[in-house]
Amino acid sequence: MNIASSRHFSKLVQDYIGNFSSSTVNQFFYCSPTPDSATLEKIFQAKIAEQASNGGEALRTAVIARITDTHTRFGGMSANVIKNLEAFRSSNSLAVVTGQQVGILGGPLYTIYKALHTVLLAKQFATQFPNNAFIPVFWQETEDHDFEEVRSTALIGSDFELKHISYNPSALPDRVQVGSLPLETEALQQFFDTIEATIPHTDFTDDVLSLFKRCYQVGMTFADAQAALFCELFADSGLLILNPNTAEIKSYARHIFQKEINTTPQLSQKIATLSESIDKNYHTQLDTKGTNLFIAENGRRMKVQIDDDKLSLNNSPITREQLLQIADTQPERMSMNVVMRPLVQDTILPTVAYVAGPGEIAYFAQLSAAYDWANLQMPAIIPRISLTLAEDRFEKLVQKHNTSLEALIEYDGELVRELLQSKHEEVITDTFIVTNDQLEKAIEGLRNIVESTDASLAASLTTLKGKTLTQLKDFSSKVLAAERKKNQAAKQQFEKALNVLLPDGQLQEREINLLYFLNKYGLSFWDKLLGYLSETELPFGVHSIIPVSAIITGIENNPSTAKE
Repeated sequence: MNIASSRHFSKLVQDYIGNFSSSTVNQFFYCSPTPDSATLEKIFQAKIAEQASNGGEALRTAVIARITDTHTRFGGMSANVIKNLEAFRSSNSLAVVTGQQVGILGGPLYTIYKALHTVLLAKQFATQFPNNAFIPVFWQETEDHDFEEVRSTALIGSDFELKHISYNPSALPDRVQVGSLPLETEALQQFFDTIEATIPHTDFTDDVLSLFKRCYQVGMTFADAQAALFCELFADSGLLILNPNTAEIKSYARHIFQKEINTTPQLSQKIATLSESIDKNYHTQLDTKGTNLFIAENGRRMKVQIDDDKLSLNNSPITREQLLQIADTQPERMSMNVVMRPLVQDTILPTVAYVAGPGEIAYFAQLSAAYDWANLQMPAIIPRISLTLAEDRFEKLVQKHNTSLEALIEYDGELVRELLQSKHEEVITDTFIVTNDQLEKAIEGLRNIVESTDASLAASLTTLKGKTLTQLKDFSSKVLAAERKKNQAAKQQFEKALNVLLPDGQLQEREINLLYFLNKYGLSFWDKLLGYLSETELPFGVHSIIPVSAIITGIENNPSTAKE
C-alpha cells in the first residue's frame, strides 16, 4: 500500500515519504528520509563535536550507568547489550534513537516496530560506516501526564470483537508524570482478569499472560514495567533502554533549560513563524505558545506560564531567577513538552537518526526551527516500518469477493458496502417477474381449449393460475431471503476482518497490542517476527501487508490451537 497516496497518512507525511524532492516539505527537514552517505557523515561529525563539548566521556558514562541499572534490574544484560554498552564508551559512538510513551503492555504494535527498526537501522549504519559504533537506544517518554493515552490496550476477543481494556486505579492521577505511577494491586488484578476473560483461551495463553504479568507487577512503575517488557522482548537485539528522568542525566541539559527560561517565548515564536509556512500546504500539529517547560512540584507536573513577560507556576508568580535555580540545583524537576523533549534527547545522546512515526514526522517539520534555536544538529528523521499482519482467513475472504486486503484496508466500509450491495437481488426479482408473466400467459393460453372442451372447467383453470402464481411468489421470497442471509453472513465476516485489520478505522499497528498475536500463535511468534523483519528488506514508502503464515512457517504445521 503506497504511503504517498494512502488516506491513512497526512499530506505532509505522504510528501515526506513519497515526494520529498519535488514538494515544499523538503524546506522543513535537514535531509531526506533516505539520506546519502555524505549527508550522514556531516551529521556524524556534528554530533560527535556536540557530545565532546557537552561533557564528553562524563556524559557517556552517566548515560551508560543509567542504562546499565535499568537492564540489570530487569535481567536484560544480554551479550549484545553488554557489547553495545562497551561500544558506547567510544568518543566515535553514535546513537540511533526512537522513543515512545510508556503505554501499558508496551502500547500498540507500532511501538515495538519502532524499536525493532531502530535496531535494524543501527546494524545497517554499522555495515555502511565501519569506523563508527552505532548504538540503538529506546528513549522512554516517562514525563507526560496524559494518563488516558497510556492506560488502555486494544485486543481482539473470542468472536473477533474489538475490545479496549483499561487499567483503572483507585483514583485517576492529576497531572502526575505517568512514568512514575506505581501499579496498584486491585487495579492490576482486575486488568489482567478482564484480559483473560476477553481473549480466547489457547495452548499459549498461560505462558503469554505470565510474560506480561512478570513485567507488570504490583509496585512497579509504568516506566519500569515497559522497560522490563522491552528487556525481555529485545534481550538478544542489543537495544538499550534509557529512562532519562534523573538529576544526573538532566544536568547535562541544563543549558537548554536555562536558554528557554532566559529567552521564552522566543522558541515558541520561532516555531510559530515556521508553522505559518508549513500551513500554506499542510496541516500543523503543534500549537506552541508561551514556555515549553513544566516543573515537577509535589508529585504533579505544572506548566510554566508566561503572560506579558511575567512567569507563573500553578497560578503563583515565579521569577526567571527562581526557575534558573531549579534548573541548576534540581534539574530532575525540569520537565519537557513535545518541543523540548527532542532537544534534550539530542543533547544527552549523539543522535544521528531518529526512527519516527507519522505523527512525529509532522512534529519534526515544525521543530527544525527548534534545532536552530538550540544550536543543535537535527538528526535524519527516518520513517519507521509500517505494516499490517494479515491472517490467512482474511486473505481467503477477500479473494472470495474478488478484492484484496490492500483495497479492504484502504477503503474499508465503503468497499464492503459496495461488495455486499446485492445486484443479484435485482436479478432474482427481475427473473421471477418475467417468469410470473410467462407462466400467467401460458396458463391463459389454455383457456380457449379448456372452455371449448368444457366451459365449467374455466373456473378451475382460474383457481389453478392463482395457486401457481402464489406459490411462485412465495418461492421467490424464499430465494430472496436466502440471498440476504448470505450477504449478512459475509457482512459479519468482513466486520470481524476489519476489527483485526483496521480496528476503529485505524491501521492495525496503531491500535492492537502484541498480546493478541502471541496468544494466538505462541511466544515463538515474536522470535519469528523478529527474524522475518530482520531478514526481509521491506520496500521504502510502503505500508506492507505481511501474511501471518509467512512469519509462522516452521513453528507448527497447524498453528491454530484454540481449545473448543
